[in-house]
Amino acid sequence: MANLGNLIKLGIQDIRKIWPHEEKQLSPWIADNIDALNDTLQLQIEIEGKEEHVQNFRLDLIGTDNA
Repeated sequence: MANLGNLIKLGIQDIRKIWPHEEKQLSPWIADNIDALNDTLQLQIEIEGKEEHVQNFRLDLIGTDNA
C-alpha cells in the first residue's frame, strides 16, 4: 500500500475498500505507521509482535500502551 501521508478524518468508509486484505495490508500499515497513529490518538503504543500464536489463533499485532 502506498504511503498515505498525513492522517485525515475520512468519515464513514468501508474499510475493505481501503485495505481489501486485512492481514497483508491493514496490520502491516498499522505497524508501519504506529508513530503517526500514536500522535493522532495521543497514545504511546509500542508494537511488540506480529502474527503471535495465542492458543488456536494468531494475534495480528500485540503491543502495550506505555502512557
